[in-house]
Amino acid sequence: MMIKLNRMLKRPTLYIITSVLALGLPVLLHTVSAGRADPGILQPEDLPAGAIVMTPGFPSSDKIGHPLSSESTSSLRAQLSSEEQSLLSGYKAMRRFAALLPTQGVVVMNFAYEYATATEAEQAAQVLQAHIRGAATLLQVKDFKETKGLRGHEFLLQGDEGDSVCWFVGSRDKRLVLLMVNGMEQSSVLSVFEMMVQKLMNK
Repeated sequence: MMIKLNRMLKRPTLYIITSVLALGLPVLLHTVSAGRADPGILQPEDLPAGAIVMTPGFPSSDKIGHPLSSESTSSLRAQLSSEEQSLLSGYKAMRRFAALLPTQGVVVMNFAYEYATATEAEQAAQVLQAHIRGAATLLQVKDFKETKGLRGHEFLLQGDEGDSVCWFVGSRDKRLVLLMVNGMEQSSVLSVFEMMVQKLMNK
């Protein structure tokens, strides 16, 4: 189940759905009451009816399963300075939230990385923003008006399978905040993405 950042930028939906089918729903799903709520990331109550919430620990190893894992960022190392590599790997803690929205046909993933300082979190966001801006599949960049300390940029990319991927990459206080919505129908992806961004703004 290794997935690199470049692949997550392009087609995480197909990867996650394949994982669900391969491992079985009981492995990935949990009830709304499971786990400890984190006010800084999305929660089950932020999702529309019918959403299937995936376990916050899938998988728990740092080597796989989230954008800044050592395995995910391996393909970026040749493009980054040693300072940038150290910055991306310098987070102190990570929280994640993921869900399938069958009615809308999308996957939602939210990651929050805790850094020692707000400056480090913002610099990490800038490194990732620069990487996405250089992607050949980038379709659109949208400025994000800072709200309640949350700042960053929104990106729309085209996936390899004709899918659409929206990313928010930004920071709030000492946290690097990543939000991804992926699906086959661009209108559904954009609609859910804007909804989830609004939820994050109010955290």
